[in-house]
Amino acid sequence: MTVAEKVTWMTHYPGLQKKHLEMCGAELSIVANNQKQSQVITIPSTSYACEYRVGAPRLTYKNTAKILMWLEQTSSVSIYLYSGTDRTNLTTLIEGNSTPTVGAPFSINLDDGLVIIAHVVYKAANGSTPEISDGTFQFGYKVEGEKYPWWEQLLLGKQPRVSVLIISLFTIAGILVLCFPYCCVAFIGLCLLRN
Repeated sequence: MTVAEKVTWMTHYPGLQKKHLEMCGAELSIVANNQKQSQVITIPSTSYACEYRVGAPRLTYKNTAKILMWLEQTSSVSIYLYSGTDRTNLTTLIEGNSTPTVGAPFSINLDDGLVIIAHVVYKAANGSTPEISDGTFQFGYKVEGEKYPWWEQLLLGKQPRVSVLIISLFTIAGILVLCFPYCCVAFIGLCLLRN
């Protein structure tokens, strides 16, 4: 396979979940929170295009939350940023699908998701055989936005059994509060009628 064929094929390679750490130097899913984090990833020269999905746990942040991401350094690697949850629904973040500038901040809605595609750059000087080496990049990320309060998280569906239990308890308590006085009056009235 020529370098051109390999690069073309690489841009369409969906990383395999089980081998992703070995092939791409990091997990497929990268979990962000409201603390600044930084990650250094070294991609082996034998890898194809690697995909990294940056997101936060479902139903943790309100829908106005955003993922902030910035590239800190790169070496022998091309980076592409997309909005989406995986390779089946990507939208480019940078016009012309250009690579991001080191230090430039990017912001995307948390619900949309952020996908980073990276692949090793093969360097060839004056038609010689390409020099192939591992690629490295470092990027920072965090979630900026408000978290749901704990009591809203219970009702959002993170733990559906707990939500059903809470709603059931409030319903039973409401029925008892509304019906108890009526039942007591009715019971007393029946007792008086029998006597």
